[in-house]
Parts: sequence; structure tokens; C-alpha cells
Amino acid sequence: MNADLFYHEFSGHKGSVTSIKDGDFILKSDMLKEKNGKFFPDKSVSTSINAFLVKMNQELILVDVGAGRACGQNAGKLIQNLNALGVNAAEINKILLTHLHADHVMGLVNSSGEATFENAMLYVPEKEFRVGVDPDALEAEAEAEEIHSYYKNTLDLLSYAFSPYITKNAVRFIPVSEEDINGLTSVGTPGHTPGHTSYLFDFGDEKLLVWGDIVHICSLQFQSPEITVQFDADAQLAQGSRVNLFEKAASEKWIIAGAHLPFPGIGYIQRHEQTFSWHPLC
Repeated sequence: MNADLFYHEFSGHKGSVTSIKDGDFILKSDMLKEKNGKFFPDKSVSTSINAFLVKMNQELILVDVGAGRACGQNAGKLIQNLNALGVNAAEINKILLTHLHADHVMGLVNSSGEATFENAMLYVPEKEFRVGVDPDALEAEAEAEEIHSYYKNTLDLLSYAFSPYITKNAVRFIPVSEEDINGLTSVGTPGHTPGHTSYLFDFGDEKLLVWGDIVHICSLQFQSPEITVQFDADAQLAQGSRVNLFEKAASEKWIIAGAHLPFPGIGYIQRHEQTFSWHPLC
């Protein structure tokens, strides 16, 4: 297995998760701020873009699909790394999206605008789809929740990514609830985007929570969960979702897989008196 892949099998051979590195992007420190609005100047950091292939119930499930051609030459490597794993894109049964930012969804299509995952059913949090893809819903949501203007600016891009799946009726809304359906629970974690969703996989003795943009800078946000990013739709809500997940994951001893945690982005969280810490599996 190459350096951009990391495999973990769950106890009792009930399934596995493979972290697949799509690439990196640069996050400038002035995009980070404390709860009092203070920015962090003078530095920038390279942040990993990870997607996760979960084998469960005889299915291949991909959580997020990387940036495709949308984030420059340092990203968009998901398919070549899937191939290195010995998996063809046509073998993917389901795709679960955490939210609709470009670095998580633009791998849905190839350079010709065709569906990369020709046999996959695409599962999207309903609110994300209505806000990010449906322009009529966007206007209503923007009035109600003061959604940032960048949604309007990405409508054409998202329409391009979703179009081949909509055409073949391969898009489904996934309910956000605490109900376990065949070992999968969708967990609402809004704030970074209005419908940001995480996914909890139950493998019996072990549980895996896959999140999207709960953490952007591992070295800061576990120690200081109040640090938010400039492009959070609702910074206060994002902070609340982060703290709630940290506390739950630490108490329940969940394995965590995070899209922007340092590759491979799989590990666990420990709670300390006032802070948290991240412990990678490797």
C-alpha cells in the first residue's frame, strides 16, 4: 500500500476503513480566529484533504470524494490512490457527502463532466443540497440564516458536479437523526455549513465517526476548540458542534476519521480537564 493510503480493520473482521489522501491545500493563519474575533497572523499551514473508504455490509462506501480539479495541482489524487488500492471507481456502491465545499465534492466528475463513480448512489444531507444546488431554496435559506455569499458563487460549480447523478436519478437525501440504520447513523454537525453532517459506523465492539470540517488545524483546535475559521457559515454553531463531538467521541471511545486531520486522519480523542488531545493510530 502506498504512502497516501492507510488501512484499519475493525475487530471481528466486521469491516474496515481506508484513509485515502486526495492532496493538500494551504490554510493561511489569518483565516483562523478566536471566539473574540482575534485573527492569527504571520503563518500558513499545509492541511491534508482526506477521503475515507469504508467496507461494511458487503458494500464499498466512500465518504467525500476530494477536490477533483478544483483545488490546484496538489489535490485531486483520489482516483489514482483508489487504483493503487486495487479499487476501481465503478466498484463504489455508495457515496456519503459531509457537505458541499469543493474540496469534498468536485471529485464527483472527471475532466469531461462525466460521473466518476458511475455505479454509486449519492447520499447528500438534504439541507446541504437545497442550499448548495437548488437556487430557489438558496434564496429562502439565505434570508432565514444569513448564509454566506460564497454559496451563491459556487452554484454553477456544484451544478456541474451533481448534474450527471441527478440525470440518472442517483441522488438521495440522507436523514439527519440518531437512528441506526444497518449500522450507520447520520449525525447533524452544523456550523461550518448549514447542513454539515458526520457519519457514525457501528462495527460492534468499535465505532467509527467520519467527519468533514470539524477540525482544520489539528495543532490548535483540540487544545482550543473556540478557534474557528473565517469560512464557517456560523462560527458559534461550528464551535458548539466541535466541542459536542469532542466530548462524545472521547467518552464513547470512538475512532475518528477527519477530512483535514493530518494524514491518515484516523485516531482517537482524549479529554483532559479543560482541553482535548488528538492521538493518531499511526
